[in-house]
Amino acid sequence: MERRLRGLLVGVALVFAVCCTAPFVVGAMLPVEHTVTRSAVINKHPKEVWGALAAIDEAFTDLPISVVEEAPPKRRVTRLGGPDDGFGGTWTTILERDGVQTRVTVTERGEVYNPLLRFLMKYAMGPASTVEGFLTELGDHFGQDVEILEPGD
Repeated sequence: MERRLRGLLVGVALVFAVCCTAPFVVGAMLPVEHTVTRSAVINKHPKEVWGALAAIDEAFTDLPISVVEEAPPKRRVTRLGGPDDGFGGTWTTILERDGVQTRVTVTERGEVYNPLLRFLMKYAMGPASTVEGFLTELGDHFGQDVEILEPGD
C-alpha cells in the first residue's frame, strides 16, 4: 500500500512538473518577433478617426507609448513596451478614406521576450488579439460594431 502511494505521488509530481515546464519550453522555441495586420472600417471621416487614436491608445494600455512617426490623418507609427515589460514593438496605423468611411489598418511588429508570454500569445490569446481588441475599442468609441478584416479582405 505504501509503495503504491509513493508511486502515485511520484506520478502526480511528474505530471505537475511537465505541466509547469512545458509552456516555458514550447515558448522558448517560438520566435521572439511576430507581425500581424488587421483592418476595420469605421463610419467616420479620417480626421474624426485620427482624433480618437491617441485617446484609445491611452485607454488601451498601461505601457508608455511614444509616437515615432506621424502624418495626420493618414499614418501613425507608435512604439510601446520593451524588454523590461515582457513585450514591445511598433504599431503602424494607416487610415484610408472610402467615401464617408475610413478603413483603419494596424500592423503590429511585436517582440515577446518572455517565453511564457509567447506561449500564451500563441496558444491562449492568439497573436492578433491585441490589434483586434484595439480596432474593436476604436469602433466602440464611435458607437459602432466593427468587422475585423484580415489582409486581402
